[in-house]
Amino acid sequence: MRKRIWTGLIGGTALLAFLYLGGIWYAVVIFGLAVFAYDEWNRLRRIPRLGGLYLIGAFFLFLFFIWASGLLHYHPVFLSLLVLLFMSLPVFTKNRTDVTDIAHVLLGLFYIGLGFSAMLATRLLESGLTLSLLLLLGTWANDTMAYLIGKRWGKNKLWPSISPNKTVEGSLAGVIASLLVSLLFSPFVPISTLELLVVGLLIGVAGQFGDLMESATKRSFQVKDTGWILPGHGGVLDRFDSLLVVFPLVYYILWYS
Repeated sequence: MRKRIWTGLIGGTALLAFLYLGGIWYAVVIFGLAVFAYDEWNRLRRIPRLGGLYLIGAFFLFLFFIWASGLLHYHPVFLSLLVLLFMSLPVFTKNRTDVTDIAHVLLGLFYIGLGFSAMLATRLLESGLTLSLLLLLGTWANDTMAYLIGKRWGKNKLWPSISPNKTVEGSLAGVIASLLVSLLFSPFVPISTLELLVVGLLIGVAGQFGDLMESATKRSFQVKDTGWILPGHGGVLDRFDSLLVVFPLVYYILWYS
């Protein structure tokens, strides 16, 4: 537990420092995290690192960040070409590339690419620093309170077949914590109190859903953690599972609105 706390404090402080710096510093850190997450995801199915499938996915992961940085304008053709290229791999490799492996890499590419690139794109918004800080602190408060309240007073299991330790009481506490953190940002963001409450609710619900998604994936592959780089937490995916759902969801809602 002590190792988990120290890793969280040091890692969280470092991430906030790079978030404050912004620019190329933050972009490099977020892209580095995405690369680690992409590797963890592909190790679940033992996709060879130097194989064509892995490298093509890595190239498109890089393109997600080029698009998020504004250096390349997004176009729907991009996604169409991405899917067509992956689906054509069995033809070009004469069926030496397994379709299940292709589906796994493609799913991970969207999950990780959209999630981490949204973290970068959010920072580049006009109020990006404040909004990113809100999403990070709201998600961390959600995770922390759900764990503490669930461990101390949790009685009713939330989803025992996927995550036996999560409770309804902890889940509600996490959502309330996200709402409270959102309200604290009221003087600093150019949106109404009602909109802030909606953001807080999205953080609470989507963050926990992201956690459950990751738990279900690990159960499917029968692993405890996706990696080892964060002592006490596991891998990057183990720590960023909630953020990979929260950031793209909030970013695209704001973008379309």
